[in-house]
Amino acid sequence: MGKRSEVVFGNRMSSQIVKKAENSKERFVKRFGDDSDVDYPLAVVKNPYIGDSLGVSNIVIDGGVSDDIPDGGREEFDRDKGIIVGNIRMGFGHYRISMAIASAANHLGYKPYWMDLNSYSETTGGKVIEAQNKLYSLGSRISGKSKVFNKAVWEPMNYEGFRKLSYNASDQMNAELMTPVFRNVPKDIPLVATHVWPAQAAVHAGMKHVVNAIPDNWPMALHLAEGSLHTVQTRSAYLGYRTLNGMQGDEVLKPMPGDSIRYVGHYIDHELVAAIEEDCDRRIERRKKKAPIAVMNVLLQQEDTETNQNLKAELFRVEQYVEMALGYVRLDSGTKDLVIAWYPLDEIVRKSIRKYAGQFIRRRIRLIYEGTDQIVLTDEKWLSFIIEQLLSNAVKYTLKGTVTITVSEEKKLTVTDTGMGIAPEDLPRIFEKGYTGYNGRMERKSTGIGLYLSQMAAKKLGHQITVESKLGEGSSFTIGLAEYPLRSE
Repeated sequence: MGKRSEVVFGNRMSSQIVKKAENSKERFVKRFGDDSDVDYPLAVVKNPYIGDSLGVSNIVIDGGVSDDIPDGGREEFDRDKGIIVGNIRMGFGHYRISMAIASAANHLGYKPYWMDLNSYSETTGGKVIEAQNKLYSLGSRISGKSKVFNKAVWEPMNYEGFRKLSYNASDQMNAELMTPVFRNVPKDIPLVATHVWPAQAAVHAGMKHVVNAIPDNWPMALHLAEGSLHTVQTRSAYLGYRTLNGMQGDEVLKPMPGDSIRYVGHYIDHELVAAIEEDCDRRIERRKKKAPIAVMNVLLQQEDTETNQNLKAELFRVEQYVEMALGYVRLDSGTKDLVIAWYPLDEIVRKSIRKYAGQFIRRRIRLIYEGTDQIVLTDEKWLSFIIEQLLSNAVKYTLKGTVTITVSEEKKLTVTDTGMGIAPEDLPRIFEKGYTGYNGRMERKSTGIGLYLSQMAAKKLGHQITVESKLGEGSSFTIGLAEYPLRSE
């Protein structure tokens, strides 16, 4: 019996939990056999899909799925630069993270190897994974069709069930069935797992450098693989996993050691990041040749149908993305793009309101603005950009109610909405590049770039953007326009 099924990060499991874990493993052995003594010969072959783009090679069972490998098609493990990406081909999220890790490894000069435990269909471990995947997929489909099943079974299992240390004890035991394929893998090659089973199996098999790239931010004992380095994407996830919060009811548990977990941020493909400047250049070129968009707008104005209204909204959104791409490039030019002068603030605000008037009307959101006689020292173009981004966010996340623009005597312009609000854990990061927050991810409305560019522009102008928000009640963004001098960095 594996010690990791008896004790999880110093927290001893009860005899009942250990027995349950043993029974789970025995059921799988009875169903799929026991190949713990089998010596699986392995081969390394070029991945036919992403081998050219990311330099990825597959680790396959030689004599099984790789019978058709031509002479010279086999490779040797690179003991110096090799990194194994362990996955089980389950769910887009896991696979996306696998791609991101392979992408980063390739960019940094390492050799990524694809080790898909689900592909080893002749092994006991592969059969266990396939059976569990089918069971999970079935449960997911039923939950989508039955509200009763979803409420009574699916949600409790996916949240509180997977959260318990008792679940981890069973998983650790079952992962022992997945170890035989690691027998002929060099134990000193680093392995980054994007699902807990490859991480657990690799640790059981004696791999010396295992990273467990946790895909979920909801802390669940399901994801624990003691003996590996756990990486998480958010600070809140770090605290939850570090303290093992709620994984044994109200019991205060011995925490995960600090050297077993790291906060690393989001797993993003290097190619996506590396191509951002090139992508911006292409968007600028399309902007210069935007005649088709203008023509489409004219055509859509000829008939006021619901379909045309929806198309106009989409065209408007496309134009805003182009504007953000232009903004990203212009900001890099420092102060060369700035024209600082005294401007009537009211004119700038009303111009921005007119631009978004159609969006407010379409969404049936009331806009309140009483005007102002303030004169501000700024760059008209960039201040307009900032105000428009705040209005854009207000429209996105306000399902009903009002958006109010006010200007104080202290030259503070505030945009207040009655929308979704921002989660407390997201507030400190909403101005980070690429950060979308919970609402942006759930609603799939955010690029994570608008507020970042707004803050960057404000800093160059000597202005300051602050935010106050309550989840479910709304948000207030304030631009401090009295702050100057112009910053040159």
